[in-house]
Amino acid sequence: GVGEGIVDNKLTTFHHWLLLESMSEPARKKRDTSEKEFQSKNERHFSPDQKDTAYQLPSINAEYFSRSLNYPVNVYLLDTSEVGDVEVRSHLSFVRDFPPGLHLMTLRTITDDILEQFPSSSCYMVLQRPGYSCNVGDKSRNKSTAFTTTTAFTGLRIDNIASVSLTGLKTYQSLKSLSEIELEPMEVKTYKIGF
Repeated sequence: GVGEGIVDNKLTTFHHWLLLESMSEPARKKRDTSEKEFQSKNERHFSPDQKDTAYQLPSINAEYFSRSLNYPVNVYLLDTSEVGDVEVRSHLSFVRDFPPGLHLMTLRTITDDILEQFPSSSCYMVLQRPGYSCNVGDKSRNKSTAFTTTTAFTGLRIDNIASVSLTGLKTYQSLKSLSEIELEPMEVKTYKIGF
């Protein structure tokens, strides 16, 4: 940079998964391989007028391992000898009945309009629905991507919810509940939630 030495070097631990899964070939018509214009899907062409946009999606297991590496579980230890009469729970989920097929990318508070250093009673919830390959891994583990009427934030009541742009600057439509949220595979959407 500007002639400054790096003084904050510290050991960094990297975690990796090596995932081996069986792959099934996609069903092809028998005559496809005998056509003169047939090309293998494994060939790569880097021309601007290329029409084929086929790409491989990860399996459900690969998506799970990727999430566990990128978002490790936070474990907090409590000294229960000093809590007094407060009930300490062994675990507490922030969201109840959240669809396992969706990824909560972020849930961030919005600053207050008047006092910008304080949070408002609203937040942005950014969701992603990952795409999975049907040709790799276990096909029987399809995860639900639908919110239900029992989906709720623990200890919070939702007053309003609206679909907004990714930046939150444009409002698209108001929703009545979380159960109206729908995402297509590989889609990312933002919702503004008022408590």
